Amino acid sequence: MMLVAQSSGKQAMVAKTTDTILRPRRTDHHEDPGMYGLLGERVPIEVIQHPAIEYVAMGVRYILRGAGSVFLGSNIPLRTNPLNQREHEAPDYYLAWGVDVASIRGKTAYNLWEVGKPPEWALEVASPSTYERDLYEKPGRYAEIGIGEYWMFDPTGGELYGRALMGFELVDGVYEAVEIVRNEHGLLSGYSRELGVRLCVVEESEREGLLEIQPDLGLLFDMDFNSALLLFQEVDTGWYIVDMAGLRAERDFERERAEVERERAERVEVERDSERERAEVERERAERVEVERDFERERAEVERERAERVEVERDSERERAERAEAELEEERARARELEEMLRRLQGGSPPS
Repeated sequence: MMLVAQSSGKQAMVAKTTDTILRPRRTDHHEDPGMYGLLGERVPIEVIQHPAIEYVAMGVRYILRGAGSVFLGSNIPLRTNPLNQREHEAPDYYLAWGVDVASIRGKTAYNLWEVGKPPEWALEVASPSTYERDLYEKPGRYAEIGIGEYWMFDPTGGELYGRALMGFELVDGVYEAVEIVRNEHGLLSGYSRELGVRLCVVEESEREGLLEIQPDLGLLFDMDFNSALLLFQEVDTGWYIVDMAGLRAERDFERERAEVERERAERVEVERDSERERAEVERERAERVEVERDFERERAEVERERAERVEVERDSERERAERAEAELEEERARARELEEMLRRLQGGSPPS
């Protein structure tokens, strides 16, 4: 259950494998459909590795927040030979405690003879082009360098390494396997003494159940298309680390944006309600005005009809008066004729 490092002269140390590491099934991964995207194009190696490396970078920064001077490197050269600086390793991710970070960054490399101590923790993420070196060369090389913990994660779920997750602790110059067990949620996990957290593997079939336990894991699941996903789990709380500075800031920004949007929507709704109320008041006022206009029109119509009736009555009265005047005039004329006839009869005068 350990990796034994051996050396011969200047030859690089080669790890002799035991049952700790399983030899993966030989596959031409350039023809493996699992390495192809939805459109049939081959997924670049860096794309396969990127989600895990990005998560580890954010997760480690969260774990080590406030820890002081810690160097964190991803594929930055780790040099061990000052006479041949082209000879170097470049772990996918590694860290070193209590070092002069500015000096290392200034040289764009981790020069072991200048820093004075090896990194404490290193991780390799499997890819089709590098998995064999990760398995059979780097354990011995990292043991020789003195890296305290060496972890290997396979985002294909074990197709490359033979296992999805392996971890090793350096004990007296020899790597001993970290126990990989199922945690309380059934995930493969191993405890890292250097980080103080568990490294856990989530298979695709396990994601839905894990979301019921911790819904905010959806932030990570949406970012990773691989078969297996790496998570850090806090030992004391059992919580999986997703609340890293970057994601937390992004989530806080989203919350703030959502809150602003909610408040804006509420203001819009209030304005709409106010506008609806104003429109309703205006509609009722318009209806009252229309009712008043209808009433005024009806009143005017009644007045017009009354005036017409009065005019008709006046015309009728004038006609009656005119007829009465005519009748009276006729009566006067007959009266005059009668008076004239009577006068003639009384005077005996023949009519002229």
